[in-house]
Amino acid sequence: MKILYYSPHPMLNTAHQAGYATHINEMINAFRELGHEVLPVIMGGTEDDVTEILTENKLKQITKKIIPKLLWETLKDIQLLRFDKFAEKVFEKAVNKFQPDLIYERANYLQLSGINIAKKHNIKHVLEINSPYLEERVALQGKSLMLKKALKIEKQQLSKTDLPVVVSSALQKHFSKKHNIDKAHFIVTPNAINLKKVSTDINKIQALKNKYKPKNEIIVGFIGSFFRWHGIDILIKSFAELSKNNKNIKLIIIGTGEIETELKELARNICSKNIVFTGKIPNTEIFNYISLFDIAVMPNSNWYGSPVKVFEYGIIKKAIIAPNFTPLQDIMGNRKEALLIQPSVENLKSAMQKLISDKQLRKLLSENFYNKITNNYTWGKNAEKVLNNILNTHMKIAFLTDGIFPTIIGGMQKHSYYLVKYFAQKQVFIDLYYFVPKGKDDLLKFSDDELKYITPIKLNYPEIPNIPGQYVIQEYFYSKKIFTELNKREEVDFIYSQGFTSWAFPKKVNIPIGLNLHGFEMFQITKSKKENLKKRLLQLPAKQSYKKADYIFSFGAKFNKLLSGLNIPERKQKIFYNGISNDWINTNITKTSNVRTFLFVGRYEIRKGIDILNKVIESLIADKLNFKFIFVGPIPKEKQIINSRIDYKGSISSEIEIKKIYEEADVYVLPSLSEGMPTVILEAMASGLAIIGTNVGAVSHTVSPDNGILINPNNQLELEQSIKKMIFLSDENINVMKTNSLNKVKENFTWDIIANNYIQFFNEITSK
Repeated sequence: MKILYYSPHPMLNTAHQAGYATHINEMINAFRELGHEVLPVIMGGTEDDVTEILTENKLKQITKKIIPKLLWETLKDIQLLRFDKFAEKVFEKAVNKFQPDLIYERANYLQLSGINIAKKHNIKHVLEINSPYLEERVALQGKSLMLKKALKIEKQQLSKTDLPVVVSSALQKHFSKKHNIDKAHFIVTPNAINLKKVSTDINKIQALKNKYKPKNEIIVGFIGSFFRWHGIDILIKSFAELSKNNKNIKLIIIGTGEIETELKELARNICSKNIVFTGKIPNTEIFNYISLFDIAVMPNSNWYGSPVKVFEYGIIKKAIIAPNFTPLQDIMGNRKEALLIQPSVENLKSAMQKLISDKQLRKLLSENFYNKITNNYTWGKNAEKVLNNILNTHMKIAFLTDGIFPTIIGGMQKHSYYLVKYFAQKQVFIDLYYFVPKGKDDLLKFSDDELKYITPIKLNYPEIPNIPGQYVIQEYFYSKKIFTELNKREEVDFIYSQGFTSWAFPKKVNIPIGLNLHGFEMFQITKSKKENLKKRLLQLPAKQSYKKADYIFSFGAKFNKLLSGLNIPERKQKIFYNGISNDWINTNITKTSNVRTFLFVGRYEIRKGIDILNKVIESLIADKLNFKFIFVGPIPKEKQIINSRIDYKGSISSEIEIKKIYEEADVYVLPSLSEGMPTVILEAMASGLAIIGTNVGAVSHTVSPDNGILINPNNQLELEQSIKKMIFLSDENINVMKTNSLNKVKENFTWDIIANNYIQFFNEITSK
């Protein structure tokens, strides 16, 4: 789709370091990442010209002294109206040349050019509104004789646009009541965050801790501009009261602004000892500084805006205190994701004391809000919501799977669960075909909002006597059941088939089928004769399945050669990576031990390479090297090494506990002889670990010299050398690898990204 992003205001320059510039740039980027072509028309410019701004300010200062304020403000408004006429001509030229399918406009006071051209050319129009701009203009600059005209223009903007988008339900209610427009006409998309731009540097954080936190004080923090309505004076006064009975606390105030001198004077007078003003910091350092905080505070705000600040606090997993205003209530619940208070010295002091005294509450709030942000409040989610609402076109797919997580715990079942979950979040309708094993409960784990798009179709798995080939026979009849049920239902746009679920389908189905056989293990050689026999039995359903499918999904890398060797044409081969849930991403990597710690997660089987790994570990022990190795999973007693350096945790079902273990480690080791694209590597990378992995399956997509070491499979010497290299690598260098792992996951392997890639592919296929 071709989207024209329009910002008509002459003073909104996207090169400026301001909230509006961030919002404009991130929405443009989000549309592009969804695969759309975007042309920005920014009337305020895209390059920073400080000289021009300074010169203009000097002229204004002289003129303002001569002219009465009401007249001055009126003249400004007349000039703005004239500029909008000029902007309309510029904009129409861009529309004629670009021929957009959609116009997305950032609304502004007294400006109709966007909606006029959209209606003239019959192009769908979205109007994004970030404030009650008429009231805001009066409050910040004063009255004008053009206010009646401004009110008329505002009503035209809101009534003529196809979709008004507001950043809070407070604005939705305000405009609905003011102009008698149905609230259902609006959608609410609060501000958000770009996960790819969230990064921290362990070494820099440690340096900041040494400077600002030498006695391991509890840090209360604020970051932002120093405006009177931000309530920083309330924060300073309440902290001064709090510090009388809490000696090991410190307040760090980051930023600058018009009342900086006044705030510093207030701090000197009442509690200068434990209050630090850092001054302005580079944008690139924001998340490193927030990492210092134990408690992050937003003391006050306005009634309508959606503050980016709380998303910055939350994505670094900080416990938050914020005003109990509607825009904050839109995104967080009191005592669930934050402490929400009515702004006052006493209320803020009480809330801070509560969080200082209760470390578990701090952790609970921070974890809850972090998960909420990663699942709901990204710029990509906002862009999707807008497009789904304006286009009102929702794809429908049939998703066929051998059971689903968490009822069945397996790689394919997890893959099915997360794909379906994220498809639903992106408003794709899904008919979900699955079974529940006999004797197990149906544990569908989707939210109510997700279930609006998911139709669960539970089938009975065929019962077959325990005979040779039992599983293969069951899979065939399960596939037949799916096809029978599929024919009874409303037609879908695409069929996504996991494993052998489409095996029994006819050769010709009028709906495109995409098949995912995951690791293609049945076509890979193993050392065990029993395993080879089993795999040869599975080759029949695999071959019949991929011959009937229109597209074969694989993880790429080594699989490209394998698929070509099976005579699968390149046009049918489509590469889609495995993914990781956003809530796995650890934005605050820390080193927990002075001993280099390695980790393996998985079960014992020959292809996992544990026998080779054990030989290497025994050699490292003999060399008396300083290391620790943690195993998670069912490792048989006879395969365990008895040594104080080795810790066998056994099977762990709690995701929270597994995440904690990942965070204890520095390096993840995958010594497998064959793999697909293992989820454990993505979990390790998302937890901020360096990786040692064998060059099998699609592992090379995830491991490279910047975040680990890629070695040949079944090579004891290479494995030993790589582990030794990691043991002796400096903390600084290992931290660089860990950070690179985290960044690589955020940029390539989140389910959000994977689902978007699939949907883009589905749209391309179904539009042919």
